[in-house]
Order: sequence, then C-alpha cells, then structure tokens
Amino acid sequence: MALLKGVKASESVPNPLDFTVRLGNSWEAEGLSRFWGPARRFTQLRLLQRYFEEVERGVQAVHVAEYQGRYVGQFWTRYSGIDPAIADGRSECYLHTLSVIKRYRRRGIGRALTEAASAEARYRGRRTLVIGVDRPNEYALALYKKWGFKEFFQSSDLRGDLIFLRRQVF
Repeated sequence: MALLKGVKASESVPNPLDFTVRLGNSWEAEGLSRFWGPARRFTQLRLLQRYFEEVERGVQAVHVAEYQGRYVGQFWTRYSGIDPAIADGRSECYLHTLSVIKRYRRRGIGRALTEAASAEARYRGRRTLVIGVDRPNEYALALYKKWGFKEFFQSSDLRGDLIFLRRQVF
C-alpha cells in the first residue's frame, strides 16, 4: 500500500485540513523516507528501518499524519537509550524528527503530532517531553515555546548546535 502520492504544484490544499494522526507501522518506512527528497531517500530509509526495529522493541514510536491517502507529517518519540544529559528515559521521553511536508505546514499538523506523541508518552508512564532544536531554527524554537516548552540545556557537539526544551505532557 503506497500512501505517498505525487502532488501537483497547482493542487490547492484546503484550510482547515481534514487530516488524521495515528501510530506508524514498519511497512511504511519507504513512504516516510521520501520526506527527505530523492538525494537522501535511501540513507533515510536505512535509518527508518533501524528506527522501526526499535519500535518493535518498545524503544521508540512514530506518529504519522495523513491527508487523502498521503503522508503529510511524522514525529518520532524515543523512550530509552537517550543521552542522560537530555532525558532520563524513565519519567521523560525524547521527541525527534518532526517533519511536515512544506505545503501542509501551518495547518495544525505539527501540533496534532506533538499532542499524539504526548498522549502516547502519558500512556507509557512518562510525565515530561524533551525536544532538541537546531540553534539556527528560530521558527521551531518559537513554536515549541508557544506550546509551553522551556529551555533547559544547550550543547554544541557531534549532534550539532542544539537547544533542548522540555514540558509536562499535554
């Protein structure tokens, strides 16, 4: 079942958008790898296959947003194997790789994915959400702050120049 279909440039996207959010499945790795474009698709596919192996072991989960049979967003949550400087892996979980296709942004998909990840985290007994933002990504930083996330840690290492934020589950 190939859910990611081509979108014509002339095709309009309604606002508000009637999309759905659900937990993702391993058979969706190929479709989700297309978020990074043709040049990075195959390297991302290998990474997503590894991520889905971790989903099977309960290490992480992915939430997927769909609109008319197309993937329009994804958001991953790691529950264990987290750098202890970032999250404890017991009461906290780490949100990562929020991606919404550009033409579908600013329609509530990112927020809905974050709320779904929060609900899953609460179900798994977590009380705190943690996320890292690349320092140059001022839009994402402002968005997470708008949603109640507060800065608590900064690092500049192999992962990049990052600002970490956290908040209680929604």
